[in-house]
Amino acid sequence: MWPRLAAALAGLALAPHGAGQQPEAVQIEHSAVECVAAGLHPEITACFDPDAAVAQARVFFRARADRNWYYVKMAPKGACRSAFLPKPRKSAKAILYYVESATRDFATTRTEEREAEVRDRSACATPAAAKAVVAVGSLAGGPAAPLGFGASALTAPAVVGVVGAGVAVGGAIIVGGGDGAAPSTTGGGSSTSPSGSSTTTTSPASSTSSTSPGPTTSTTIDTTTTTSTVTTPTTITTTTTTTTTTTPSCPDQTPPQTAIVLPTNGLVVTLVTPVVATATDNVGITRVEFRVDGNRFATLTNPPFSVLWNTTTVANGSHVLTTRAFDACDNSTVSGGVTVNVLNLLADGTSDSRVLTSELRLQGGAAQLVVGRQAVHFVREGTAALSVPKVQRELWLELTVVGATGGPGEWRVGLMGAARTSVRVLAGEILAQEPGSVTLRLDGTAGERVVVVFRAE
Repeated sequence: MWPRLAAALAGLALAPHGAGQQPEAVQIEHSAVECVAAGLHPEITACFDPDAAVAQARVFFRARADRNWYYVKMAPKGACRSAFLPKPRKSAKAILYYVESATRDFATTRTEEREAEVRDRSACATPAAAKAVVAVGSLAGGPAAPLGFGASALTAPAVVGVVGAGVAVGGAIIVGGGDGAAPSTTGGGSSTSPSGSSTTTTSPASSTSSTSPGPTTSTTIDTTTTTSTVTTPTTITTTTTTTTTTTPSCPDQTPPQTAIVLPTNGLVVTLVTPVVATATDNVGITRVEFRVDGNRFATLTNPPFSVLWNTTTVANGSHVLTTRAFDACDNSTVSGGVTVNVLNLLADGTSDSRVLTSELRLQGGAAQLVVGRQAVHFVREGTAALSVPKVQRELWLELTVVGATGGPGEWRVGLMGAARTSVRVLAGEILAQEPGSVTLRLDGTAGERVVVVFRAE
């Protein structure tokens, strides 16, 4: 392997994986939750500085086995804010979550992604409630119900809503609030619960419908029966409470921007290689998908957007890497493609394909490269790589200079992936020759032609 190519691959492996973040407009103070109790509504609390700048605060969450994120809105609790999540099932084993705030000018700040184990009630001291008003939202395109959470009150196609049992008091229903605010009371009319949802009291025979102009809608039904006996007769009163939460249409129509920083076009990659991307948005990035030849192989929800790609999962040869970034309104953008050449050796130390590497050291140079007397490629000053099938034991290469802005230069060409490689120069002046590669002198004049033949064994 040429020293320059080896240095390039080493530099790629050591390249920093950081990507720029949106400037933090609000500071979030939050003590990480290490566990949540199965069958209870865990409470997530955070403080924001300055709180007056926060237009909306949400807790995003999902089960460890689920790839889709859901969220609940936070409500004021003293000087801070809190939100209750749906009841996790013991089978979920763990949940992941983070807190995010957004200002009125769409600047977002979020905490690190945290993981909390799902434990028995007796083994977890995290604040929780047996009954709470929970309105859960999901990003457009995600499944209706979050995996690993209780949804006994779910009514399709609602996302999720768990309404705690109310207590009948003088013909009214008091819905148990879970945010520290006073509970709301209805008496045949409607009111607003602490979570911002609209609550309507109807008779058992009434029907309820919900509209969904935005990406999320939560609809839940809970029926409470209270029996009071005053000697004779006995009166049974049944009240049905329907909670409907509607999120307005997402106002943001600006798609995010994303690009792949590493690897670069034409690079030869092998084994496990880092893929680094950038992603920015006027509101905030919710996730970045990494794809090879259009197939997703990794997803990240927080910066830095850097993953390790196992190249042995694809065949040797040319492949195109792209990223797709999503924002909070589910706008998305696909990055420009970066073409790389995968070269992994077989058990016998050979490869099922060859990689032809071309390094044109000619100021402002451009040339036409004919491979195997058939395929025509155009190469410019710098390094390029091409995949060549293994069946071609003898490879004919003809380089013709199209133009250059400087004086003389050189062209280094090599063939990788073979146990042994011999090279013959049919036209051109040899400056240096190494196993599997040769360097030829170029005058830099238009029409200059050099010919090399590789034989791979």
